[in-house]
Amino acid sequence: IVPAGIDFTKFERAPDGALFRERFGIGQNEKVVLFTGRLAQNKGLMVLAEAAPAVLRSFPNTRFVLVGQDMGVKDRLEKRLGELGVRDRFLFTGHVKDEALFRSAYGACDVFVLPSEYEAFGLVLLEAMASEKPVVASAVGGMPEVLGRGARGEGQGARGTTGGAVEATGCGLLVNYEDERALAEAIGKLLADDGLRRKMGQAGRERVRREFNWDSVTGRILDIYKELVGH
Repeated sequence: IVPAGIDFTKFERAPDGALFRERFGIGQNEKVVLFTGRLAQNKGLMVLAEAAPAVLRSFPNTRFVLVGQDMGVKDRLEKRLGELGVRDRFLFTGHVKDEALFRSAYGACDVFVLPSEYEAFGLVLLEAMASEKPVVASAVGGMPEVLGRGARGEGQGARGTTGGAVEATGCGLLVNYEDERALAEAIGKLLADDGLRRKMGQAGRERVRREFNWDSVTGRILDIYKELVGH
């Protein structure tokens, strides 16, 4: 299996978050939990909403930032956030066309989340990892493989657990889909530990540079072609 990849040259330097924070009025003392992608039914954003109050009890200066086009869930999501009393801690930016501003969103975040019901791969995970950010994702589809589940020599090494419902990889934390308690636990664990965030972020960036840049991906495809034609 040959994975997809990204243009790592766009992340030759881990992006700086100052532009994004300034544009959207995010304070320097605020922790940022970032989601990027379509605001769609399958992205698990209602699960993130349910997890938010627990995170905010321990980290009240956290801002949840959702970057992406609304595909019909924003109104219902905002209603639920209001019921939970956390609407003011969520920022909806809409689709961000400016590439520099979009990459700055990754630079501005402390934790990237992708709590989707299913992702065959999840290119936004690669963008977050290339930006040297730790990731929290659902343990579904291709996401565990992207995060290096079972891979040795990366960050924490082989797969491990942080307490049952949360599984650690070298690059981030995996949780079961629709488990808002585990999602809140994983986010909180990273927000509480600067060293762990830094360690996982560095491991993720190195993993993308090595495994998921287009030069590596196309090289592997060419090797398969050469093998098939007998060269």
